[in-house]
Amino acid sequence: MSDGTHGRDLRCIYGDPADRREYSRSLLEGILKPALPQAVRLKLPFVIAGFCSFLFSVWLYFVQDETTAGIFVGLWVPSIHSLGTLLLVNVDEPARRESGAVQS
Repeated sequence: MSDGTHGRDLRCIYGDPADRREYSRSLLEGILKPALPQAVRLKLPFVIAGFCSFLFSVWLYFVQDETTAGIFVGLWVPSIHSLGTLLLVNVDEPARRESGAVQS
């Protein structure tokens, strides 16, 4: 198998790696796009990060018996969610809300 035919055989069987990546990406987009609206997809990283921070703080507090570190990491959760709110809110939201109230 030193002649390099093994790699070619696998490409014939499994396809080109770039094609597989493109297929995987399109399959994932096909699954996530209809299931999750755009607003939810934007918020998802912040929700996941907050939940991971919560789990990490519980693990530190109860399993590792690091009370102070557990509380400190637990304070990250509202900070992460606040950062997500700050980054995702529309800047002109108050102006639209005021103009909508005047028109109605």
